[in-house]
Amino acid sequence: MKEEEYIEHNYRIKLCCDSEYLKIESITPNSQLGHMQMHVTDGKLEIRDLWINNNPVDFRGRGIGSILVKHAFDYAKKRNINVVFGYTQVNDVRVHNFYRKQGFTVCTDKKRNVAWFISFFNSQLSAPLDLDYLAKLCRLSNEFSINNFL
Repeated sequence: MKEEEYIEHNYRIKLCCDSEYLKIESITPNSQLGHMQMHVTDGKLEIRDLWINNNPVDFRGRGIGSILVKHAFDYAKKRNINVVFGYTQVNDVRVHNFYRKQGFTVCTDKKRNVAWFISFFNSQLSAPLDLDYLAKLCRLSNEFSINNFL
């Protein structure tokens, strides 16, 4: 595991290269603050899980999620990945607002009852967003539309 320490802020980030897993923990006392699970498919980075510890102390709202998303963006840029995306529950407005603040576009997919969040680097959306394509990448559906949205 590669580690980056930020001693002045009392946390470290660990990146497990073989599983695209980021873990953030406090240095003293040693405790997990949060984690992010990512997966690269078809040249796109999917955020599969972003979790911030809220027990026994609630670390949500303290910038921990923003740090993890920033590292996901850095991870994508270093690998020339132009799209970072994921999905969440359609009615979780607090999470939608978090992703918007991080620079994602959030759109509702009524067909699958989810909300997608997506961010593009060095490319523009040249066609309507193909939600069937995103769903296939995330294994939410067996449907596949051959029209790529990039």
